[in-house]
Amino acid sequence: MDKRRKELCLWSRRRALELGADAVRARIGCDSQLSVELRDGEPSRSSSEDSNILSLALYRDGRSTTLRTNRLGNRRSIEGLIRRSLDICTRLEADPDATLPPKALKYRSRPSEKQPFDEACRHFGSGQLLELARSECRCGRLRKAARKKGLTLISEVVTVSCSRYESFCCDSDDFEGERQVSGWMIESEVTVKDAGGALHAQYACEYSVRLDRLRRGICSRKAFRRCLQQIGSAPCPGFTGTMVVESSRTGKLISPIENALRGENVWRDQSFLKGRLGEKVFSGHFTLTDRTHRRGHQSCRHFDSEGVATRDRKLIDRGVIRHFIVSTLAARKTGLPQTASESGSLTVTPFLRDLHPDKKTVNLQDILSGVKDGIYVTGFNGGNSNALTGDFSYGIEGRRIRDGKLAEPVSGMVVTGNLTGLFGQLVAAGSDYSRSETDAVGTLAFENVTFNA
Repeated sequence: MDKRRKELCLWSRRRALELGADAVRARIGCDSQLSVELRDGEPSRSSSEDSNILSLALYRDGRSTTLRTNRLGNRRSIEGLIRRSLDICTRLEADPDATLPPKALKYRSRPSEKQPFDEACRHFGSGQLLELARSECRCGRLRKAARKKGLTLISEVVTVSCSRYESFCCDSDDFEGERQVSGWMIESEVTVKDAGGALHAQYACEYSVRLDRLRRGICSRKAFRRCLQQIGSAPCPGFTGTMVVESSRTGKLISPIENALRGENVWRDQSFLKGRLGEKVFSGHFTLTDRTHRRGHQSCRHFDSEGVATRDRKLIDRGVIRHFIVSTLAARKTGLPQTASESGSLTVTPFLRDLHPDKKTVNLQDILSGVKDGIYVTGFNGGNSNALTGDFSYGIEGRRIRDGKLAEPVSGMVVTGNLTGLFGQLVAAGSDYSRSETDAVGTLAFENVTFNA
């Protein structure tokens, strides 16, 4: 963050206090993203986006309001916004729970802490990004591979992007914190047509904080391979068996649990885990950790959006709810202990029943070997979950599992149930998660799941 923007943020804090605010938190965020899209090897779209936003949370007479502006070049205009916002604040209903976090919880900077930032993203131009995208295209090879299998390659769409986000935050309790994060992403969507005229489209992506650690040349091949695996898929007769969920698709199941652990949702009665702090709710094998200090990853943050110091903590420990994700306001509204306003990287501790004690990792084959009958889920097709009850209904596609081996492809199947019950039947969690994913969740396996056509 350059000195000029920091000075503007500090000035905004000082000016808000001079104009009558009892407390204030000011934040300036600078977001930049450059992307290039190629369709069948030819440029089809490019974009460059830059935004600079100043936001202020103002507190006055037990009331609060927030303003945001991207007009950063005129301090007189910003002062006018502050004046109007403070005037509006006096007309709002009082809420004594709206306040800055306790000072004791605030982050204090430590110079030794590294942030996930790659300086290369500052100097990478559109021409260099285009060359990177071209090196990722595999349409010629994929077309030949498709013909050999009696298929037609309809399209290969490759998108490469680099981004950076820098922010500086300060408040009237003398907190000051700076954060910067970079990101490089390769995405590929491949579509093929089979001999019967049916279209099959699959997607794959790779992400890294650093360009030199970005895995290259694999996205299109991975997406094409997934297309091949789904050709000829059809619903199978309903049955009860084991559901094994591919590591890249587990977010569909973890996200509703994360949402239920958010203090704001508890406060608004939109959480099926409300009132269950300290209770054993899930399988005794299920441990979910919020890793806010995951080194070298985009999710690494040493303070949250309120300036509260973060730390790694077990949200669910062997099935017991230990912590919620709780901001200052949510803590005051619900009485839950304050933790952080947002999560970092969610991690499910790997395990496998009857695993040899010398084995430190759990991969897909380890999990499949213990499955007699089930489905390996490689995609979710629609469906939803109820935030209040935890009930869910998801469409799925994937491969049948028979005697520990992957068999024919299936699609058009539906699984229904309750997330509490589903995670009560968790029998395996892999360590095979992608290092490019925000969350570190490997392959998951659940027993006694009913599949319906």
